[in-house]
Amino acid sequence: MYMRLIGIPRFDWIRMNSYAPVLEIGCADGAVFRGWEYENQVTRCDMDLYDFPNFVRCDAHNLPFKDKEFESAVLAEILEHVRDPKTVLKEAMRVSRKRVVITTPIEGEWDQYALPHMSIEESVIQKYGSIEAYYNEQKKLYPNLIEKFDDRIGPHSFHIREWTMGDFEAFLHDVCSDSGWTYSIEKRVIKPFVFIFAILSYS
Repeated sequence: MYMRLIGIPRFDWIRMNSYAPVLEIGCADGAVFRGWEYENQVTRCDMDLYDFPNFVRCDAHNLPFKDKEFESAVLAEILEHVRDPKTVLKEAMRVSRKRVVITTPIEGEWDQYALPHMSIEESVIQKYGSIEAYYNEQKKLYPNLIEKFDDRIGPHSFHIREWTMGDFEAFLHDVCSDSGWTYSIEKRVIKPFVFIFAILSYS
């Protein structure tokens, strides 16, 4: 319930800071750009298979797109899910001409009852009983979802990393150093959650 309620201002911020055509990396159910006036200029990609126009199934660590193919790339709550966030961010920068828009949670500052800190196995067993049951439930919840990529092969459905503001700023500084890209970063509290909002711009 809370994520749905707070999604509107977060998604509005992402849309306001994105230039079309846009690549949404790790699109999940497509909510970020659903109903956006330029939605037909959004290419969505994910490890899971979805039924969307302009959808490409792929791994964010190795995007099958040309250099500077898009005006913007969006990583909306993705970098806490991936094995190698540096590679994922560099791929987003590679395919974008102007901008990379990022949101990611600062889970250590979330209200206690909102914290999702668990391993994949703990989360699945506690809530669904098995990974297969979780996948089946996801298909019921999201009609555009056709097939889940197996988390036992490549974890992506659950958070596998936590960021602090300092960690994330150091990460951006490292990735952007000597690249021609600059970044801005801010912390936003949207109760009961706390997020990092960041924009990378190519100069």
